[in-house]
Amino acid sequence: MGLAVILVIFVFILALLLSSKTYLSVPIYELKRRSRLNDKFSKTIYTVASYQNSYRLLNNLLILILVSGLYVLTANHYDQFWSVIIVFIFTFVIFYWIPRIKAGKISDYLATLLAKPFKFVLTYTDPISLKLFKSSKSYKRYNHTGIFEESDLYHLIEQQKTQVDSRLEGYQLDIIKSVLDFNKLNVKDLMTPKRKVKSISSDDGLGPVVLTELHDSGHHHFPVYKDKDSNIIGTLNAELIGEVHDLKVSRLMDPKVIYVNEDQEVGEVLQMMMSTGRHLFVVLNDNGDYSGIITSRDILKSLIGETMIENIELFEDKEIVAAKSKPTKKDE
Repeated sequence: MGLAVILVIFVFILALLLSSKTYLSVPIYELKRRSRLNDKFSKTIYTVASYQNSYRLLNNLLILILVSGLYVLTANHYDQFWSVIIVFIFTFVIFYWIPRIKAGKISDYLATLLAKPFKFVLTYTDPISLKLFKSSKSYKRYNHTGIFEESDLYHLIEQQKTQVDSRLEGYQLDIIKSVLDFNKLNVKDLMTPKRKVKSISSDDGLGPVVLTELHDSGHHHFPVYKDKDSNIIGTLNAELIGEVHDLKVSRLMDPKVIYVNEDQEVGEVLQMMMSTGRHLFVVLNDNGDYSGIITSRDILKSLIGETMIENIELFEDKEIVAAKSKPTKKDE
């Protein structure tokens, strides 16, 4: 009889430990999302997991009482030698082997089986638990994120990329990472150096040849110089040229030039672009010499990367856009 009671208690302890893996393996907000999708299993688990700390307290208290009773019964039922052996086996299984097991079909089944009894008991014990927690000065009503500094966020992003059930696309995680990197960048990290800048003289006429060169450059904004390419006197927005031909650049250019220093933070430059509505700034070094340009395109590229959208022409179809259809995203 004593052996049967010991085995029953041991099995019940295992059931409590295994079921807790299912209740605690999935974050409560994810269980809530799944329960809204009419997932019966998630709804069942959510009913207990929603009690959070009250469930932890009740489950741990039950395990503590049962383990204590198990050890006492074992010591009374067997002689000293066998009691030590059996207690060692119980301790190994309960405190070492079970904690290393991941949630699976067995733990899911046990969690579903114990959900109703747990819910019934928790409806009465939860108010008491909350009062105990509130009266404890050391208790804090939040779970630690496990993140202490910026490097931990990078590690979390890389870990998320390999998570099997992740619903975040690779390009989304790359954007998050780019945002973290953004505040570390200076203008010189993103600017186009002077030797690679496509400039245009204020005296040039906007004929077919010049327009073709501007179009082939792939840019939309260009610095305008007078006499020599280091003497920037304005900027030209290619999108405003339209069908104009043989008109001098000086007639269409914006004569206002805004300068930034190579060592300025990119975040500050982005704020300046938003405030002024301008898309091109001329970059100067510490000696005041023209060293390149930085555009809004350079900054956006650093934030969202080179993510390409296939079938961009679909966005010209009003019916497809109204139906919220999206072209395929291709990560490069």
